[in-house]
Amino acid sequence: MAIFKRPGSEVFYFKFIKDGKQYLRSTGQTEQRKAEAWARINKQTIIDEAAAEAAAEASRTAMETAAKVAEAKVAEAKRFDFARALAYFFSVSTDRGDKRTTAISSMWNDCAAWAESQGLLTLDQVAKGHAAAYLSLLTNTGRFSESRPGLKPKPISAGSRNTTHITLKAVFAAAMEPAEILKNPFDIAKVAKVANDTEERDDFEPEELRRIVEAVDNHPQLRPLVMIAACTGLRTGDAASLDWSEVDLSDRIGFIRKKTSKTGSIASIPLLPPLRRLLEELADPDLRQGPVCPELANQYQRNPTKISRDFASTLDGLGIARERTIAGRSRPHIFKDLHSFRHTFVYLAAEAGMPLPLVQAIVGHSSQQMTERYARHATDKAKIKHMQRLPDFLAAPSSETALEDDSDAARISRAIRVLKSRKLSAAEARAEALKILNGKDSTEVE
Repeated sequence: MAIFKRPGSEVFYFKFIKDGKQYLRSTGQTEQRKAEAWARINKQTIIDEAAAEAAAEASRTAMETAAKVAEAKVAEAKRFDFARALAYFFSVSTDRGDKRTTAISSMWNDCAAWAESQGLLTLDQVAKGHAAAYLSLLTNTGRFSESRPGLKPKPISAGSRNTTHITLKAVFAAAMEPAEILKNPFDIAKVAKVANDTEERDDFEPEELRRIVEAVDNHPQLRPLVMIAACTGLRTGDAASLDWSEVDLSDRIGFIRKKTSKTGSIASIPLLPPLRRLLEELADPDLRQGPVCPELANQYQRNPTKISRDFASTLDGLGIARERTIAGRSRPHIFKDLHSFRHTFVYLAAEAGMPLPLVQAIVGHSSQQMTERYARHATDKAKIKHMQRLPDFLAAPSSETALEDDSDAARISRAIRVLKSRKLSAAEARAEALKILNGKDSTEVE
């Protein structure tokens, strides 16, 4: 402890060091004895006041730093535009296939384009009123990218609108924290689906399948596409892009194991004999790599709608109805198209007695509920005939028939067909009929 006077000063100063820190104060005293007494009394007070002052300064510094960080976050959030939000969503939500990724991007980018036309460049600028206005646009006019002056409005269905709504809400929800958004503007009620909005595709009848296969026999793209789709139930894009790396012909049956583009699930499919024959026909023993059908894969990548149009033209040429008018809809409902092969495959497999979990594993449905939706068509007895005839439309030999009806009615039918096709004496006819009815002769005629 030191008591001293500064040059020219009348009062004494008190200087000391505590825990490595130096303290200096004026005692206000002009006599040394009184200055020393003041120093002994006030030393701890000086230490406490200095500590309090240091704490206050630290608090002020922390608050200033926090304010700067908050300002930086706000500035960063204001730079959180639609493109960045979508990229962030994909970075934290990875459980989807390529097709779903494309669909999400399309819906989000259409909303972003509309928002930009309204002067909304970042997520924090979007309010519930904006969300409601965009959803109303979808219902009344259609997607913004398709709603230009001079173009006919293309309002989307309630189901499609709800799907878009759910998607936009999910992307906003993922981006709320980094974008510093407190409320999701798309957290508003969805519209109710109308009853006719649940119309689904129909399956193909066996006779239609045969005629389709015959009609596309010389078509370089539709022939392999139809055969693959019909024999596997794969979606059109997955069937068109089938790669040799996804085909295993190493054993007697063979398998297709493909990661589906929509859900990312693995479809594991044993090969039906007609499909195996097609694959062996297409395969170059020395070069089994790349797309199974390059021309089909390239066309689907460049312009998938052309393949759909070609197939629609095929159905029209065969006189197979593919559209119907639905009350309350401005456009006809397409109920038969390339995707109908998937429906047909699922319900025929279910009708043949295949357990739904196995059907689900084969076609790569993400849930058994979806498989049940497809298979519910296979509930009436007439569908039994469909499965009995399934190999026929694929031109399978009779030895490859998957299911044979051995009922009395079926044996009588076979007997009648055989007797009508042969020139037999009465005795020979009776003998032949008895053999067929007793199940001892499986002779069939085309």
